[in-house]
Amino acid sequence: YAEMLTLARGESSLDRVGEAIKSRTWQYARRQRTWFRRLNATLRIEGGPGLASVLLKQWREHAAIGRECK
Repeated sequence: YAEMLTLARGESSLDRVGEAIKSRTWQYARRQRTWFRRLNATLRIEGGPGLASVLLKQWREHAAIGRECK
């Protein structure tokens, strides 16, 4: 993080750097959510047992649809 450089240089306190990192991480997450919201083909999958098999099934279905469109 660029914020850690300000700490290493003595230009900022640990508390201030921690808050800056939290803030910038939150801003980045908001930008990602906005970007994903604009995608029509986004599939939201909740984590849990069997997640790998669910992802594999979805991927296979998506790949089959893509082959049909060509």
